Amino acid sequence: MTNNRTETRTTITSEVMVIDLDSGKHIGNLLNISTGGLMLLGTDPIELDKLYQLEIQLASPVNGLSTIQVGADSLWSNPSSDSSTFWTGFQIIDISDDSQRAINQLTNDD
Repeated sequence: MTNNRTETRTTITSEVMVIDLDSGKHIGNLLNISTGGLMLLGTDPIELDKLYQLEIQLASPVNGLSTIQVGADSLWSNPSSDSSTFWTGFQIIDISDDSQRAINQLTNDD
């Protein structure tokens, strides 16, 4: 797979749940993030080429936010080696200034 990222993503080491706001369903845990995209690991496959409203539930507040909400397009999904979980990549296409600052803070705290 070709890596077309323009920004380096920061690996998330704590458990950070990602919720699909349209369904209210937990769709996975955040693995890495930048202001341009994110990757999660979930138990169910994600529909591709679909726009999602995602809520990232932070383990502790960042810049006063306990959640980050983004609009994201699902670009790819691959099953894990045992096929019990799925890796999914998203491109962030809509983000508030506050959420962008929180992601910037997360990515600068390595």
